[in-house]
Amino acid sequence: MTFEDFESLIDPPHKAAARTLLQTLAEQHSQLPPDDVVARLRDAGLLSDAAFQQYHADATLEITQPGQPQPDPVWADTVVRGTADTVVLAAPIAPQTSEPAPEQEAAEHTAASTARLSNYQLLGRLNAGGMGEIQLARDTSLLRKVAYKQLLDSTLDVPGLSQRFLLEAQVMAQLDHPNVVPVYALESRGDDRYAYAMKLVRGHTLAELLDSARTSLRQHTTRPAAVSRDTLLEHFLKVCDAMAYAHAKGVIHRDLKPANIMVGSFNEVYVMDWGLARLIAGPTDDSPDNLLNDPAAVDRSTLTATSGQTASNTGHSHTRLGEVLGTPRYMAPEQAAGANASLDERSDIYALGLILYELLSLRKARPQGYLETLLENARQGILPPLQAPAPGLSIAAELHAIVATATAVMPAQRYPTVAALADDIRHFLRGEPVSVLADSLLRKTQRWIGRHRQATLLMLMGIVMIALGATSLSLYQRYVVLEQAQFQKALLSRFVTGFADQKDRIEKQFLLFSTLLEDLVATAAATRLYGLPATEPIFTLEDYRTLDSGPPDLYPASRYADNVISIDYPVAFISHDAQPNAIALLRQLTPLRHQFRRIALMSEDASIGYLDPPAARQLIAEQGVPLHWSYIGLEEGVLLLYPGTAISGLPQDYDPRQALWYQQALADQDGRFCGSFRSDSLGEGLLLSCHSVIRDEARHPLGVAGVDIPLDYLIDTLLRWPEPNIIETFLLDSDGHIMIRSSDYQQHDQQTRSLEGPLYTEQEVLANLRQGRFGHLETERDDQPLWIVYDDIASLGWSYVVEFNPAD
Repeated sequence: MTFEDFESLIDPPHKAAARTLLQTLAEQHSQLPPDDVVARLRDAGLLSDAAFQQYHADATLEITQPGQPQPDPVWADTVVRGTADTVVLAAPIAPQTSEPAPEQEAAEHTAASTARLSNYQLLGRLNAGGMGEIQLARDTSLLRKVAYKQLLDSTLDVPGLSQRFLLEAQVMAQLDHPNVVPVYALESRGDDRYAYAMKLVRGHTLAELLDSARTSLRQHTTRPAAVSRDTLLEHFLKVCDAMAYAHAKGVIHRDLKPANIMVGSFNEVYVMDWGLARLIAGPTDDSPDNLLNDPAAVDRSTLTATSGQTASNTGHSHTRLGEVLGTPRYMAPEQAAGANASLDERSDIYALGLILYELLSLRKARPQGYLETLLENARQGILPPLQAPAPGLSIAAELHAIVATATAVMPAQRYPTVAALADDIRHFLRGEPVSVLADSLLRKTQRWIGRHRQATLLMLMGIVMIALGATSLSLYQRYVVLEQAQFQKALLSRFVTGFADQKDRIEKQFLLFSTLLEDLVATAAATRLYGLPATEPIFTLEDYRTLDSGPPDLYPASRYADNVISIDYPVAFISHDAQPNAIALLRQLTPLRHQFRRIALMSEDASIGYLDPPAARQLIAEQGVPLHWSYIGLEEGVLLLYPGTAISGLPQDYDPRQALWYQQALADQDGRFCGSFRSDSLGEGLLLSCHSVIRDEARHPLGVAGVDIPLDYLIDTLLRWPEPNIIETFLLDSDGHIMIRSSDYQQHDQQTRSLEGPLYTEQEVLANLRQGRFGHLETERDDQPLWIVYDDIASLGWSYVVEFNPAD
C-alpha cells in the first residue's frame, strides 16, 4: 500500500495530506484492502465522491467458471476475496515488463528495510521441513500464544513458492468454519515474503490416534474412549462438515489424509495443510513453479520427484509436487492420473472414503510399496477388501456400502457431495437406513429394536418377571436408573454444546463492536490531525429542530421513536466555552459522516460496508442496527452525534467534556471497552455505552469516540437462547457483579445505571470465576435441580453464566 497506488484519484491540493494519512494507516495496519484505503481517503475529505464512485465503477471481480480456460495468474499480485457464495480470485495486476529505474530500486530497498516490525515474538520452532517452518509465537498485543508459519530463508529463490504460500493463507483465512484453523494475521516480511499467524492447536493428528488404536489391538487391550470407533466417527463427521463448507465456497483440498487432521485436547477437530488447495473454478496451472507443498505442516511433508521418476522409499505418505499432486496413498484415480484441471469435490470425497476405510479397519487402504506401484494402484482404484480390524469384530453392511460408494473408481458413481456422505454415516449411527444400501427385513428388525430399546427390554423383562418374580423386578429397577443416568448425560452434553455455541456468538459480536469502534478512532485521529476543511454543510441541533434548515434526507424513523433522522449527516454541538477554531474543526471533521454510516451498517453485517441510500435508510431507520448511536467528542469542546436528529434534553451548547462517558473513558486505567449503562434520550430503553480514547502519535488524548448498543438487542440477540429448560442467562464482570441478565429485557429505566450490578448469588461459581476456572456445577435451588455452566468472554473481560433446570 503506497501513495502512488492511489495518486491518480486525488486532487492536487489534497495530495500532501493524503500521503501523510496513508503513512499513518501503514503504521497502524500491516495490510489494508484497496477498497478500504479508498474509503478512508473519502472519509477524511481527501477524495471526492465522484472519484470514489469512479473507482468502484471501474473495479470488477472475475469469477472463474468451470470448464473455461484461464490465463496464468501473476501470483504475487493475486488477492483472494470471498463472497456469500464462493471464494474467487480477483483479476491479477499485469506484471511490469520494463526494467526498474535505479531510483525506483533504491526506493523499494528503503521501503523493504523499513517494513513494519512483526506483532509476534518467536519463542521456538514447533516443526520444520525442507522449505518452511512453524514457530511457537507470542502475540505481543493480545498476549496469547499462536502458531506462526513462515518460509525458510533458503527457499527465497524457489519460483512461485512465496506466492503459493500467500494464496494458502488467504484461502484458509476465508474458510471461516469451526473445523478449519483460523488465521489471525498475515504479515509481509519484505522481499515478497510472507508469514501468517494462526490458532495454536494442541493435540494429536488423526494418524496418531489411529496408531494408538492399532497399538491397543496388537496388545489385546481395550481401546481407550478417545480412539473408540464411535469417537473417531464423530471426528470424521466434523472433517466432513469442514469439507462441505469448503466445497460450498468453491475450494478443494487435494491432500486429505489422517496426518492433515488435528484433534485438540477438547475434541475440537481441524482440517490442516491447505497448501495444495485450489479453487474449483479457479486457475489450473499446477506446475512446480506455481505450487507450494507445505513443508512445515504437522506431517512434515517433503518435496519429492514428479510421478515420472522412480523412488526406492516405501512409505509414500508425503505430499508430492509435480505432475501428480497430493499423497499417493490417499489419491483419487483421476488425481493419480495427473488430471488436475478436472478435479472437483469428488476427488476429496474419494480421499475421505480412504480415511473412513482406515478408521473402520485400522489398516491403510493402500499398503506400503514402491512409489510407482502405489501410483499405478491409485490410478486404477485398486483397494483390498474392507475387513474388520480383528477376529470377533465386524463391520456393518451399511458401512461397507458407504466406503464402496465414496471410493468408486468413476467420480460419477461416488457421493455427489460430502454432505450426502456425512448424512449416510449419521443415518447409520442413528440406526436408520442409508441411501446406498437396499434395505432387508433383518436390518429393519435390528434397527427397530435399536430405536425401541426401552420397549424391547420391557417386553423381555416382562417375560423374565413372570419366571423370576422379585429378581426380575430388581433388574428392571436397575435398568430404569441406568436409562435415567444416560438421559441426564445426553441432556448435559446437549446443554454444554449449546452453551459453547452461544458463547462464541457473544464473543464474535463484541469483537466486531470493538473493531468498528477502533476503526472510528483511527479515522477520527487521522482526520483531526491531517484532514483539510471540507465545503460540506454542518447541521446543528437548531437546524434539526427547525427542519427547514436541516439535512435534505430527514426521514421519520420507527427505530428512533418516530423522530426524523438523517443517515447522511451527524448533528454537531459546540459548547459555550469551545475553542475559537471549533467551526473550522467541525468542517475538517465533516467527512467522518461516511465513516459513521459505514460502521452502523457493518454492525449489522460486517460484509456490507456500503449500501445505496434507500437500502441504508431502510436498515438503519426501520429495521435498526446494533450501533444505535455513535459519536465523537474532542478536547476543543465539539461533538458529532450519528445519526443526526433533534434530541430532546440536550442543549445547543452541550459540552461533551463534562459528560460522564467522556470523563470515565479518560480516567479508566484498565482499558475497559464498555463503560456504563444509560437511558436512551428518545425513550428507546437502556443502552450499553462503549468508548475508546482518540490519541495522537505521542499518545496525548485528542478526545473520545463512543458507541451505544441497545440493551434489548444484547438480550434478545445474544442472551436469549431457544432452550426450554433455561432459567436465566447472565454476563458478569471480573468481580462477579451482574452486568446484563436476560430478565432485564425491555426495562425502560430513566436513571443511569452503573455497571456494578448486584453480585451473582452462587458462591461456588463466583469463587471459581475469580480463580480463572470455568466449567459446570450441578446443585439445587428451592428443592429443584439446578445446572450452571460458566465460561469467560475474553473480548470483554466478563464471564457468561447460564442457569438450567434439567427437571423441566
